[in-house]
Amino acid sequence: MKRAMILAACGALGGILLTGWAAPSFIGWYYTPGGTAALSCAADVREAMGTLLRSQLIGGAVCAVVTVIAGLLIARAIQRRRAAKQPGVVAPPPAVS
Repeated sequence: MKRAMILAACGALGGILLTGWAAPSFIGWYYTPGGTAALSCAADVREAMGTLLRSQLIGGAVCAVVTVIAGLLIARAIQRRRAAKQPGVVAPPPAVS
């Protein structure tokens, strides 16, 4: 459980950093401001920043889940290899899905 939480935290941090780096260019390309106010753009800035924060939250969550799944699958494969190399120890059968 501790390993999964560490993997989730690292994956979430990586996802937030990756999204923070990539999202502004996508938001600039995708987002079209309303342009209702001639001199005040506060509403447009609030909406764009909200989009950035939402994308960072989604990116962090997705990367956390992917990192945990990949880490647990890799740990299981390493454990099976070690068990197969030890004499007299029977490796657990592969899970049937």
